[in-house]
Amino acid sequence: MQIPRILTVGLVCAALLGLTGCGPPEQHGGATALVIGNRQNMPAPLLTQAASAALNAAIERGDRLVIVSVTGDPKMVAKSDLACTHGTTKACEQFTKKLLKEIPSIVTKYPADAGEASLFSAIKVARDNISSLPGPKQIITIDSGLDTTGPLSLKDLSVLDSDPVTIGKKLKAGHYSPDLNGISVLMTGLGQTAAPQGRLTSPDSARLTALWTDVLAEAGAVKPIQIASDSLPAGRRAASLPTVGVTKRPAPPDPRNLCRQFKFNEAQLGFASDSATFIDRHRARDALRGLAKGLKQTGFNIVLTGTTAYKENNPSNPLSKARANAAKGILVELGVPGQRILTQGVGIDWTGYHAPNGPVEAISMRLVLMDPTCPR
Repeated sequence: MQIPRILTVGLVCAALLGLTGCGPPEQHGGATALVIGNRQNMPAPLLTQAASAALNAAIERGDRLVIVSVTGDPKMVAKSDLACTHGTTKACEQFTKKLLKEIPSIVTKYPADAGEASLFSAIKVARDNISSLPGPKQIITIDSGLDTTGPLSLKDLSVLDSDPVTIGKKLKAGHYSPDLNGISVLMTGLGQTAAPQGRLTSPDSARLTALWTDVLAEAGAVKPIQIASDSLPAGRRAASLPTVGVTKRPAPPDPRNLCRQFKFNEAQLGFASDSATFIDRHRARDALRGLAKGLKQTGFNIVLTGTTAYKENNPSNPLSKARANAAKGILVELGVPGQRILTQGVGIDWTGYHAPNGPVEAISMRLVLMDPTCPR
């Protein structure tokens, strides 16, 4: 793929001013990657005050600039050199002024050309394109951070209830994370949405910020990770943009409709990682309260089946069975007679299992499946 040069001002500036270069001014360029989500389910991208300040610094340094588009298959779409090559202060001032005027239009120049979204993968593409360049390095993102594919997919928002530090460590240990050592990161637009994507609650917005902060910190990014609060413009995006899935939390059980299977992942139930111990027993009680109410009203029996994301070393599947038993204990606490609850552990031997793409998807594969035995 041929990568276009996004800024031609450096070529035309000298002609406009009637000047010829006689050696560049004193600049010590670095590298900047601008990672842009110009896609469905988030506001139109905009250079916020924080992003503009970071780009101004890049222009003053004379950075190399690369642009990465956030899609389900992110790629670099453009690159340029921000260094002034003219030999006089006046010429370089004019160069910078024109550059600053043109830069804001860049963020809307490259709409998504593929469906879904993975900011996490786009950051990796950005890192791969600037890591070998000299000087200070920064990545600026304009995206909601609600990935729908890739190693940090958040299509099931309940994974936000998991410990973000643990997720960051597992992404790094599994070699999913890019090596961001020495690279500073500024995130803008995080958690900001557009229809049909629903707005995040304040707690989920805070959890999303914590997740990205810890994931990038574990990947080695310069601390602190900068999260800008500037707002992007509201409004629905063009229908012509490729489809991006909606991220949401699972609907809570309806006690009036129990004749179906219910799935609760380890984050919803508040299990500690690789354990049948609850981090927060109240979370498990809240998650199962509606189901317990329906079971008490109907008198139905129920089968609880524990699953895992990876094959257990023991063929008796002790972890998945222990989690099913732990969930049974919560239902009993909520008033469901224990003799009406059957438990089993099946590890990875369950309908719908597939090998997870990283530790985040694995959270949604570690389940307690709950099947009420409805009358025929």
